[in-house]
Amino acid sequence: MAVKKPAVRAPKPRAQEEIPQTIMGNNAEVAAPRKPGRKPVGDGPAETIAITLPSELKRQLQDEAARQDRSAAAVVRQALRLYFSETDRA
Repeated sequence: MAVKKPAVRAPKPRAQEEIPQTIMGNNAEVAAPRKPGRKPVGDGPAETIAITLPSELKRQLQDEAARQDRSAAAVVRQALRLYFSETDRA
């Protein structure tokens, strides 16, 4: 016995004023859609590095990240920026 597929409905037509214009349309002020993914960090492509932390330092990093409500990577980036800005002045 053949299985009958359900009928596919056509999309409900919308009024012209409900359809947003794209960058290719009449409204050039609307920004083109961003590519999905993580927001860029800095002004160029980022690199990933692996580091090994002692368990106590890792726990402290996780605690600080939770306290600041940020990711551990954001806390490390902030600490590195602070460290290098202080060493540049010395």
